[in-house]
Amino acid sequence: MNKDRYLIGDVANLMGMSRDTLRHYEKRGLVTAKKAENGYRYYTEADISRLIGILYQRKMDIGLDDLEQIWSQDLSVSSLSQIMKNRMEEEKMAIRRHQQTMARLNLTSE
Repeated sequence: MNKDRYLIGDVANLMGMSRDTLRHYEKRGLVTAKKAENGYRYYTEADISRLIGILYQRKMDIGLDDLEQIWSQDLSVSSLSQIMKNRMEEEKMAIRRHQQTMARLNLTSE
């Protein structure tokens, strides 16, 4: 698949996401589709690379609001670091909650 333009359906299939998700990311300013003469949306290889990065960050449960900041031009290193620290704290809290649940389940089963 080596071409200059990828239609929205092609990108959706390639990335394993829906067209609606791509449109939503456009509305949020995370990615920008271009319009062909026929009015069809198309994406470039640079857009696909950006989507790969966005999907990776979504797998880390980084929210869309934070992604907007991360992918904006004016995000400082300290801001990015703070977003990552916040995510780590959220994950630590989730682990603690799971550990507490496991302890309660163990006590109940005994």
